[in-house]
Amino acid sequence: MELQSLRSDYDVNCKWRRTWQLSVDDAPAKRLVWDLSSDEKYANPGTPVRRQLANGFPVIRVAGDSIRLAGTGSSVDGDRPFLDRFDLKTQQADRLYLSKNAW
Repeated sequence: MELQSLRSDYDVNCKWRRTWQLSVDDAPAKRLVWDLSSDEKYANPGTPVRRQLANGFPVIRVAGDSIRLAGTGSSVDGDRPFLDRFDLKTQQADRLYLSKNAW
């Protein structure tokens, strides 16, 4: 299994965030995963679900080639929290849960 890492950069002046998928085994290899305004609420893909190791270090939970993303699910009708399965190879998300009621 190839080790992967997600890294983000943030442009303060433009309020823009890019997230890259990096191969730990092949340092030059990287793929752009998300490229969006930090003010973008409706298209926000969510945040990777993490777990804390015994040493206190947080790591992203991985299941096969997928990670889970959790988000507020902002919409014109209010926030509808969600949980997605995000495939790191295809970069496609499948909705696992969406709150029926807006908060």
